[in-house]
Amino acid sequence: MPALQAVADAFCARWPHIAPYGGRFGERPEPHVTLATGATDEEAELVRDRVRPLLPLRVVAWRVDLVVRTDRDWRLRLTAPFAASP
Repeated sequence: MPALQAVADAFCARWPHIAPYGGRFGERPEPHVTLATGATDEEAELVRDRVRPLLPLRVVAWRVDLVVRTDRDWRLRLTAPFAASP
């Protein structure tokens, strides 16, 4: 998702004191879509097998959501529409 790297970079520049994923994946992690957090190995393999034929995704993004991981779940912190949003 190279086109999304500029968006991720802009977020990191806006909040330089917040390391994405606590820095676990380096200073500039690649933008991605998470499909199966917490899946077992078997579940993850099933998801991979079902999704692989659909790749690469060709979609239009209207907004970006910033979420943070709490000790219990993920929480929405910010929703930012892109300039060309409907």
